[in-house]
Amino acid sequence: MYLRRWRTIHAEAEAFAQDSDSEPELNMEESSEYSTSGSEGRGSNDEPESSDFQSEISYEEEPVSSDSEDEFHEVPEEDEQQSFTEKLASWCSRNKHTRKSTNELLAMLREEGLPVPKDSRTLQKTPRSITVEEKCGGQYKYFGLEFGIRNVIEDNQNFISQNLNSINLKINIDGVPLFKSSSMQFWPILCSFENFKPFLVSIFYGNSKPSSVSEFLEDFLEEYSQLKTNGLQIEDARLNIKVRIKAFICDAPARALIKGIKGHTGYYACERCTIKGYWKNNRIILYSKDECSLRTDEEFSLVVYDNHQTSVSPLIEHGIVSKHFV
Repeated sequence: MYLRRWRTIHAEAEAFAQDSDSEPELNMEESSEYSTSGSEGRGSNDEPESSDFQSEISYEEEPVSSDSEDEFHEVPEEDEQQSFTEKLASWCSRNKHTRKSTNELLAMLREEGLPVPKDSRTLQKTPRSITVEEKCGGQYKYFGLEFGIRNVIEDNQNFISQNLNSINLKINIDGVPLFKSSSMQFWPILCSFENFKPFLVSIFYGNSKPSSVSEFLEDFLEEYSQLKTNGLQIEDARLNIKVRIKAFICDAPARALIKGIKGHTGYYACERCTIKGYWKNNRIILYSKDECSLRTDEEFSLVVYDNHQTSVSPLIEHGIVSKHFV
């Protein structure tokens, strides 16, 4: 903005100098002073002092035309300031600045005369309230699977330029306790693909894990089923990308929850074979000298493991079985 203003002033000064040179008559006092000072030490064939002065000053910048001047006046300062605040908000979010550090930065910018907001919440347009629904014995919010995938692709345009035919999703579900003195906890569904940062698909908040895993996974599985069938349409690149789940990355309690199986402390807790554990030293030991038959995805889908499966997992309907878990 300052460079454009300097160019405009410089162009106006040059235009004013040209207009003054083209005037046929000068004031008597000005002409006499010019003749006495200018005639000393200069021949009749020498150029005027103004040309010598201009020759001593060189500008690396390109000459400014009338088009650039009009362009400067066409761009309002409000639009430039708005783009600056948007870039500032994006920079603070991208570098994970805290609310306190962002407020300190805004205060310094305001002291320098920049019209920026006072608070980081105004800068980043943080909503005052979020609509949640009562579900699974707590509060639940669904943000969207396709929405998150598109945001990642928009931030990484080079990813589309590659020969992109499919996206393999990695899903993480886990419980996150909030306080040591309370049982309140988060249960988020996180998703990532390639080497990009994970994004939030949905989140549950309550004093225990979700009471119904079918309701907890309902929105996620319904949208995944649509993406699996129809693909992800990228209109700008004219692509139809296949979307598949490559793996669920969960710890033992989370796997037991979403698969509908016994926890890791059960006698039939093993997810790989049909071994029965035994109690020793106040814990369950899964060990046997005899060979045990391996569990299969077909039998798991038919819910034949009565002593291992506690409920019918909603993942079975969408073809997600044990081979998807790591």
